Amino acid sequence: MVTHARSRPARYLGYEIVVQHGDSKITGGRRAVNGKVALRVPLDVIRAKRSPYLCHGKPWHKTAMQNLDDYDIVKTYGAEYTGAVNHHLLANDVWRFNRLCRDAQTSVLKTLAAKHQSSVTKMPARHRAKIETPYGLRTCYESPTPGRNGKQPLVARFGGEQARGGPP
Repeated sequence: MVTHARSRPARYLGYEIVVQHGDSKITGGRRAVNGKVALRVPLDVIRAKRSPYLCHGKPWHKTAMQNLDDYDIVKTYGAEYTGAVNHHLLANDVWRFNRLCRDAQTSVLKTLAAKHQSSVTKMPARHRAKIETPYGLRTCYESPTPGRNGKQPLVARFGGEQARGGPP
């Protein structure tokens, strides 16, 4: 589909391609952003990525995952979130995934709480960890695998990564 870049964004590979225009951003006596091409994350993509974690507009647990190990639950949520964010890392507005991160984080805690028949407020204390990243110390939720016959346990993590301009 052919569109005029100034009037409407073009959709391609899950991005919106726009030509930026802003008279208020002046750097060195020139308008800094006028005419520059930018990639954005479409709002409907973010809504679609959030919908599996929501029920009636609020984060909810995934009943189908309650029979899995904690490791598998955390690994699945982490892979889904990381995949969505990594696909859109080229966009200028990756920060829009903050809401997705919050919804997925609440959903993983609610799923773990439902599995253990506990409260959601007790789950962070059980699964919270601090990890060292190139950006400094980050908080995440992790779950190690049960015993692996003398080998190092595998650790599944949700959160802790830092996308460019995205959620911590």
